[in-house]
Amino acid sequence: MAAVGVVDEHRFLIRPNCSLNGRQACAVYLLQVGVGLGIAGGFAAFDLWPILPFAGLELLALGACLYLCMSDARRQEVIQVQEVLVIITKSRHGLTRSWLFQRGWAQVKLLRPRVGWYSSRLVIRSHGNSVTLGAFLNEEQRVRLAADIGHAIDVQAYHR
Repeated sequence: MAAVGVVDEHRFLIRPNCSLNGRQACAVYLLQVGVGLGIAGGFAAFDLWPILPFAGLELLALGACLYLCMSDARRQEVIQVQEVLVIITKSRHGLTRSWLFQRGWAQVKLLRPRVGWYSSRLVIRSHGNSVTLGAFLNEEQRVRLAADIGHAIDVQAYHR
């Protein structure tokens, strides 16, 4: 999670923590393909050729899962607390969606789960509309973010 404060407005940028970049993920996948096909080829050399199609399916499934994980890691959420508005922008898979809330009416809520092992939900709501934020954050980060956004919304002193 990253947060950047600016003089006239507060801005919070939330992204998932991704340990691999695209090039590293491709290298891991190619290494796995080489090892998997090498082992399957060794079995095929001993006339156990039915292993090859299953190895291919396994590698295709691994590639699809890796692709989905890497594309989902590029999502981000931006919360801007301005003098009058709270603007929330979510980007995921190339699609962007925005919500506007009046700052004076916006509420930051950390909703506790009904079942004990579920994580809480961080929402900003106003007039019957709500937006869930930071679903990919751990509990400690979500609590800290709720406090930071709540503080930014409640701060009324602007130096002009």
